[in-house]
Amino acid sequence: MSNEYERQRLENIRKNEELLKSLNIKPASKIIPTASAPTKSSSPAPKAKPATKKRKAPARSSAVAATSDADSSSTRRTSLRLRGLQPDGEQAARAALAESTSSSPAVPSRAEKRARRDTAAFSLDDAVTEGSGKAKQAGHLLRELAELVQADVKEAFDANPYAYESGDENEPDASTKAIRRVLGRLEVQHEAPVKVVPSRIYTAEFAPIETKVLACVGDKMGTLALWDLTDHVHDPHGRGTPANAAEGDDEDDKPDEDPMLRNLYTFQPHSGTISTIHFPPGLPADRLYTSSYDGTVRALDLAAQQFVAVASGADDITSMASSAALPNLLWLSTASGSAAAIDVRAGPIPVIGASVDVSSRVGLGSPFATKSFHHVFDKKCGCVSVHPTKPHLVLLSSNDTSMRLFDVRRAEFHAEAGADHAALFSQLAVPTELSDDDEEADTAPTHGLTQLASYAHGYSCTAAYFRPNDGGAIVSTSYDDRVRIWRDPLTSLTSPTFSAMHNNKTGKWVTTFRARWHTTVPDCVLVGNMKRHVDVMDAKTGKFVAMLDHASISAVPAVVAVHPAVRHQGLVLAGNASGKCHVWTRRVEEEEEEGGQEVKEEGDKDCVDADE
Repeated sequence: MSNEYERQRLENIRKNEELLKSLNIKPASKIIPTASAPTKSSSPAPKAKPATKKRKAPARSSAVAATSDADSSSTRRTSLRLRGLQPDGEQAARAALAESTSSSPAVPSRAEKRARRDTAAFSLDDAVTEGSGKAKQAGHLLRELAELVQADVKEAFDANPYAYESGDENEPDASTKAIRRVLGRLEVQHEAPVKVVPSRIYTAEFAPIETKVLACVGDKMGTLALWDLTDHVHDPHGRGTPANAAEGDDEDDKPDEDPMLRNLYTFQPHSGTISTIHFPPGLPADRLYTSSYDGTVRALDLAAQQFVAVASGADDITSMASSAALPNLLWLSTASGSAAAIDVRAGPIPVIGASVDVSSRVGLGSPFATKSFHHVFDKKCGCVSVHPTKPHLVLLSSNDTSMRLFDVRRAEFHAEAGADHAALFSQLAVPTELSDDDEEADTAPTHGLTQLASYAHGYSCTAAYFRPNDGGAIVSTSYDDRVRIWRDPLTSLTSPTFSAMHNNKTGKWVTTFRARWHTTVPDCVLVGNMKRHVDVMDAKTGKFVAMLDHASISAVPAVVAVHPAVRHQGLVLAGNASGKCHVWTRRVEEEEEEGGQEVKEEGDKDCVDADE
């Protein structure tokens, strides 16, 4: 049986060879000549059909392979210029870039390119975003703000600007009444959210100027928006003329332009996320400081109308803060878990880092700045806060779950010849020597800062802030879904006074929540909510007592800012991950009615007193 099978197999092989030979197929190259065509009579009918399929498929694949080999051999590793072709479009741009850089001896590294930009100052025209076309109008606005600051036309901030009514501050629900009296009647008086910046909003602040309502917004791409809301506050429906309209700007006016976008100006001062926008309390509001994940700190000089470099480094700067008692000293936190202080009068510091001594760069009459970054945490330090009346107390929070309170009087400060940094604190009536209790505190010699107290949250602590008017309380936000309040933080941080449940798991696409104090409403804390509204918390009771919402809110308002002036204490801004904002204000009709009511009540009181 096996011999019969072997004989049949050999016979099939012989027939196949004869078939291939009759078709003129060369066994070595496997190439079928296109000129020759097989005849039907040269092979049996049953075998012709499968043979045709085998013949056509190799013919196509071989031809394509031969063509591709020929093309690749002629164009492999050969530029358009060497081939004698004229490049166009993207190829032309690449060719021009190659020609411009071919003559340079060495291509600058990414760090070198970054350092060149970090130390440079540039004007509004250089920083204005493409398509904005409003650099001229922005210049008018900044000049007006600079004149207001120089004329000292600003809000006289009270040390304790609480909105309690006379005699009711001791009542249990006095703080709740004050919060609801101010924030309970706010409304969004524009129909749709306003697109302020192109990317996700990370920070927002109001300028501490009463006569001009200026909102400043920073996003993930390094865009800074200056938004003049003066017209909106006084004319919510946009019926009036722009307050900052200047002569010669008629070509920029558009009759169908959204009134909310009329006074919006965007700039690009940074190449990375703007982490903080800061107006140092206690200083004139003629400079707006911004820190960024690109490792730089810049200041927008209103009078000079340019962005100047303050400091730069290789690490991402996550937060920035200063004290009203020492406004020239800015404290920075970084993504590597470090902290440092720089003096804004020192001029630009090109490089600051954990292993770099910046003492040689401190000058221009600047007495103090830390020599280097102090490494405090093993993980990201996301927030820094300075006590408003005791500038030697610095509060840091980190992704390692901890919130730590430090005394910086023993930090390694740089001082000019003949200067002593201890004298700085003595001028502020702060003891230069640590007390016996402070001596027993946990001192970490690695960073040179005296740790006074700490608290470990369940998960990452995203933010912690002193109360801005007196520092008598602390609010912290963490990923363990808690908002915590300490009513007497300088005594102990062992356990918070209140711990309220709040969903803080924002995820990857929403900016992390940061519960913030209202500067002029007593014991009021505001924080975004994943259910698309803003929560209002009473820090005296630890309960959420109100919320700010609107039907047009379609994304989580993660970033919240309030105006620091008492006159505008009912002005709240919230931004989301789409770069859009909502603005809550009080109705003009209500303010007018309240003003008339107050006048009437005073008149009635005078009449009663006269009768008596």
